[in-house]
Parts: sequence; C-alpha cells; structure tokens
Amino acid sequence: MAAKRKSSAVPDDICQSEGYTISLKARKRIEEVFDWMKTVGGMRKAEADRARKNQRVIQVRSSHFFKNIVSG
Repeated sequence: MAAKRKSSAVPDDICQSEGYTISLKARKRIEEVFDWMKTVGGMRKAEADRARKNQRVIQVRSSHFFKNIVSG
C-alpha cells in the first residue's frame, strides 16, 4: 500500500525557501513560550472581560520563561 502524501496549502517553491524555514522555527519558539505559560506558568484560557489583567499576567509569565531560559 502506498503512503498518502500530505498536501499543503503553501506552494512548493515557498516551502523550500530559506525564509519559510526561518519563519517556521520562529513560530515554534513562540509556541514554546505559550505552552510553558499554560503548563508551568499556570496561565488558563483568557476571559474577554479581564483582558487588561491577562495582558499583565502574560507579560510577567513570559518574563519568567525567558529568565529560566537564560539562566539555564
């Protein structure tokens, strides 16, 4: 049985470009920050009526994430 090829909405010439690869790596690093904030940092789903408070919490939690990365 032949393996199914996954199709992508992104054209092949773009997928093979260096800029696209860099963009994917940057996106992965950004997702790591939010994953950390959800698991270790204790962030939960944000509520719309507490947007200002959540913004501050995100700033604090992300600073703790980067502090942990830098200090090892």
